[in-house]
Amino acid sequence: MWTGFWINAVSGVILLMADATTKLTNWDFYVKLVFIALAVVALKLLRKQVFHNPTDGAQIPAEGKVLSVVLLVCWTGAITTGRLMAYLGPVSGAPGLNNRF
Repeated sequence: MWTGFWINAVSGVILLMADATTKLTNWDFYVKLVFIALAVVALKLLRKQVFHNPTDGAQIPAEGKVLSVVLLVCWTGAITTGRLMAYLGPVSGAPGLNNRF
């Protein structure tokens, strides 16, 4: 899981470097980073709540279920905001031109 995360992080940095002036002026990019940061924090809490205190045959605690939902929401938000970056904010290679709904 962490290998996949770091592969995505490195490839994301490379893609950011390819068009940094456009991406860094897009507010949607920062929303995506917030979702990713929240997901990493929720994952750390989930591991602490569920996996560091395993119980044989017992049900997962309610906190673990809530954190699982939070993780799904955060990653869905990160994916959605990443896709919306193409449709919101400045247009690459076109100074002064912005996408708008």
